[in-house]
Amino acid sequence: MFRSGSVPVCSPAALRGDRPQGGDLGAFAMAGGTVTNRGPGLVHLERTVTGYPDPAAYAAATNGLVVERRFWTLDHEPIDPARDGLARGDAVVVELSVRAWPDERAELRDIVLDELFPAGLEPFVGTAAPAVPWIPSGANGWIRHRETRDDRVVAFSEPFSGTRSLFYVAQAVSAGTFVLPPAQAEAMYEPSLRANTAPATLVIRP
Repeated sequence: MFRSGSVPVCSPAALRGDRPQGGDLGAFAMAGGTVTNRGPGLVHLERTVTGYPDPAAYAAATNGLVVERRFWTLDHEPIDPARDGLARGDAVVVELSVRAWPDERAELRDIVLDELFPAGLEPFVGTAAPAVPWIPSGANGWIRHRETRDDRVVAFSEPFSGTRSLFYVAQAVSAGTFVLPPAQAEAMYEPSLRANTAPATLVIRP
């Protein structure tokens, strides 16, 4: 809203009357088009911008931490989520591991692991998860607090050094080809320590 001056707009049409007017001429705005209020009243402008994230922003990154994600069958066979894929109804073990970098022996404190679930994959909650004998007893004991939300798992660590892994079991519930968002790790009180995996693809067969 303004009384005088010029601002960029997306339509070269003159604005007259009391009805909303507009257009979708992005080239006009890119060329520096403007609208000027020459009258005594107020002019209300609304501009909508649509964009897409730069894929480079989601490349794997390491800054004082390394985070890795692996998929396993219940029998401890590795799964390539794009090449091997899953069948609808399959259970899969997801392992998120984190360590300091470049000195793995360095102590880490208050690390937050954050992983968005891909569409088509849902975690088992509570006692519904199938037993996985090969996961060591107490493997998730380094986690102080864990939340399984509708769209992600978030875990908060105790102090640790070396490599630690968080395990959970999920089920393929919908067939299709899905994007695996990057898994992320960050030091809660030292955000310069952070890492993320690259995005990947998950194929679930009917």
